[in-house]
Amino acid sequence: MKKAVLAKILMLLLIVVVVASSNTRSPRAENRIWVVDDDGLADFSSIQDAINAASDNDTILVRSGIYHEGIHVYNKRLSLVGEDWRTTIIDGTGKWAVAELLGPANMTGFTICNGEMHGIYAPDHNYPLTEPQYVMLIVGNAFINNPVGLWANYSRFLFIYHNNFMNNTADYCCEETQYNTYDDGHLGNYWDSYTGVDDGSGIGRFGEPRVAGDGVGDTDVPFAPPGSARIDWYPLMEPWTSSPKHDITVDKIVLSKNVVGQGYNLNINATVSNKGFFMENFNFTVYANTTLIATQTITLTIGDTMAIIFAWNTSGWMKGKYTISAYAWPVPGEIDTTDNTYTNGIVTVTIPGDVDGDFDVDILDVVKITSIYASKKGDHQFNPNSDIDSDGVITILDVVIACTHYGQKDP
Repeated sequence: MKKAVLAKILMLLLIVVVVASSNTRSPRAENRIWVVDDDGLADFSSIQDAINAASDNDTILVRSGIYHEGIHVYNKRLSLVGEDWRTTIIDGTGKWAVAELLGPANMTGFTICNGEMHGIYAPDHNYPLTEPQYVMLIVGNAFINNPVGLWANYSRFLFIYHNNFMNNTADYCCEETQYNTYDDGHLGNYWDSYTGVDDGSGIGRFGEPRVAGDGVGDTDVPFAPPGSARIDWYPLMEPWTSSPKHDITVDKIVLSKNVVGQGYNLNINATVSNKGFFMENFNFTVYANTTLIATQTITLTIGDTMAIIFAWNTSGWMKGKYTISAYAWPVPGEIDTTDNTYTNGIVTVTIPGDVDGDFDVDILDVVKITSIYASKKGDHQFNPNSDIDSDGVITILDVVIACTHYGQKDP
């Protein structure tokens, strides 16, 4: 009787046209790291010469030294990374500005000192957050002995934190401070003019209670440094001391389905980010339980995020339940590796046609397929588990696969 019912279903569905689709992924452009050393043992001895040679998304790594120059970035997306702000010094004596950033340039790890007018001059940066590639990071620098440490009038979507502002006439000038971020969620900047105390009083920017003795000022917040409105909710009690960090993060993994027929494919969509201040090259691996599925070598520029798709072919895998995880192998110098791993749920590898994952193929599985026949990915009724061959649409082929295995059980 069951076979007769299935035969009728097949006869009705054989008149449907099979529709297939495919997706392609465009290749990434290769980015370059340029090295600057004032001793001449590198690509350049001048930071400006490296800037002139660089292209969008390149990184300029500047070794420790004293660089007597003013630098100018115009209409390029670059990352300027000093080896250590305490020993990588740009001395702008005689220059109107030590660094003019007239484009979405990131800057970290420098002492910026002795400008005639400005330390960093970065006006009119006004790209929307919907275009994250244009966000500007000014993090982990020291602004010393400038009339204005950082001039950013009419600039928006700047991230300014972990900086030291010392012995400037005005530390920071910006007309639209409400659009910028001045902390990493916990720590802001050091201002030598801040006179508050770390007593645990008050609340933070997100309404959280403050903690006494954590190195963050709790009174007179948000603090208004000389030249600015009130901006810094977490002013530091002592100068920031850390060097630029390496930090790779696995943001998420999303599975195309959680039930897959043995021998068929499952897509694992992973997102990984570079939240440090160096361009990084590393291996990225996905696992089912502790068994490797695939590894790919990834290159990410500073602040970059990449979506990666792994196609897991389950041929040769035992039927059963598997926990899927992704792991970004730590890069040299990376200290915080707690965010290098991400785990997402259970996948059932089962008999093809068992779309409910109970390890048998019965009439309920056939109904789950035929009841959404011709639905495609994106339709509200589409269920990826019923799309056995993972072509993005429920077709006669999915029905045939289920019927071929009808009545099978495991074990």
